[in-house]
Amino acid sequence: MLAGSLINFSTEMLYQMLIQGAIFLLFFILVKKFFYEKVIEIVDKRQDMITEEFDKAEGEKAKADSLREEYEEKVKSINEEALTITNNATKEAKEIKENIISEANEEARRIKAKSKKDIENARETAMKEMKDSIIDISFDITSKVLDTKLDKNADEALVKKAIESLDEVSYE
Repeated sequence: MLAGSLINFSTEMLYQMLIQGAIFLLFFILVKKFFYEKVIEIVDKRQDMITEEFDKAEGEKAKADSLREEYEEKVKSINEEALTITNNATKEAKEIKENIISEANEEARRIKAKSKKDIENARETAMKEMKDSIIDISFDITSKVLDTKLDKNADEALVKKAIESLDEVSYE
C-alpha cells in the first residue's frame, strides 16, 4: 500500500473498475449501434408532433381571434342598425304626432266655424221668429186698441217697416 495516498486502491479493485468501465463502454456502443437511431427517431417524431400541435394551436388561436373580430363587427353593426331603427321610429312617431295634432286643430277649426255658422243661423231664425211674434203681437194690440178690423196685409207691412227701422238702430 501506498503510505501517502488518501485512497487506497487495491489491484483487485482496479481490475474491477477497468472491467466495469469496459462493460459500460461496450454497453454504450451497443446501445448506440442498436437503439440510438430508434430513440432519436422517437424523440424527433415526438418533437415534430409537439411542433405540429403548437402550430395547430396557433392556427386555432388565429381563427378564434378572427371570429371574435367578426363577432365584434357584427355586434357593432347590429347596435348601429338598432340605433338607426330607434331614431327612425322616433322620427316617424313625432311626424305621426304632429299630423294628429294638425288634423285635430283643423277639425277643431271646422267645428268652430260650423258652430259659428249654426249659431248665426239660429240667431237669424230666432230674430225672424221674434219679428214675426212682434208683428203678431203688435197687430193684436193695435186691433184691440182700435177695436176695429184693419186690413191685415197693410198692418203687417206697417209693423215690419217699424221693426226694420228698430233693427237698423239696435244691431249696427
